[in-house]
Amino acid sequence: MLQRLLTVAVIVTGCLLAVPAQAQGGDFFWSTQPLNSGAPNGDLVADYTVGDTGTLYIYWTTNGPSASEMDTGGGLDITTSAAGVIQFLTAETHEFPIMEGPTQTGVRWGDAFGPAGSVTSDAIDDLNAFSVVTGDGIINANTGPLSFDQGYDVAADAFLFATITFDALAPGSVDLNTVVGAIGVVHNASSVNPTIGAATINVMPEEPPAPETIPTMTEWALMLLGALVLVTGTIVLRRGALA
Repeated sequence: MLQRLLTVAVIVTGCLLAVPAQAQGGDFFWSTQPLNSGAPNGDLVADYTVGDTGTLYIYWTTNGPSASEMDTGGGLDITTSAAGVIQFLTAETHEFPIMEGPTQTGVRWGDAFGPAGSVTSDAIDDLNAFSVVTGDGIINANTGPLSFDQGYDVAADAFLFATITFDALAPGSVDLNTVVGAIGVVHNASSVNPTIGAATINVMPEEPPAPETIPTMTEWALMLLGALVLVTGTIVLRRGALA
C-alpha cells in the first residue's frame, strides 16, 4: 500500500511540474488594435508591406506583473533594432476625461501629455504623460462602474497610453526596443519597475506587378482568322448591297 501511495505522489508531482506557467504579459504592452477592441496583452509580431503606413498602440494594465497603478505618470523611450526598415512618423500620449455617468468629474493627466519630445526615423524620446496636481493618473478606481476613464478598454483590461505611427520603408525585421524614460514610472510617490512587452515589425517586399501576357502562336492565329472573317464578311455585305 505504501508503495502505491508513493507511486501516486510521484505521478501527481510530475503532472504539477509539467503544467506551464501562465504568461502574465507586460505592464506596458504593444498592440495593433485601437481602443475598445480588446487588445490582447502579449508580445506583438506585426507584418506590413513596403509602402504601408502602420499605427501601433501602447497600453498600460494594472493587472500586469507589477500589479501597479500609475497615478503620477510615466515615460518611454523607443528605438528600432535596425535602421532603414521603418520610419517613425508620430508618437503621442493621450489625455482622457473621467466620467461619472454623463458628468465629467476630472481628467487622467491634466498637466503633461501629447507629442513625444523627439521623433526621428529610428527613435522616439520622452513619450511622457504625468499629473502633478490636476489629473487622477491611471487608477483602478476609474475602471467603473461609478467613475470611468474614457481611455480604459474594458475587454483588454488596460488603459490606452500612447499611439505611434510609422512608414514601412524596406524589407526586413526590426524590434521596437522600449525602455522606461528619464521621468520613470511613478505611483504613490514611488518608482515602478514595469515589464514592457516585446514588439517586432516585419516588412515584406511589395508584390511585383503581374507580368504582361504575350499571346501564344495559337492565339495570334485565332485573332488573325477572326480579322479575316470580319473583313471577308464586310466585303460580301458591300457587294450584296451594290448588286
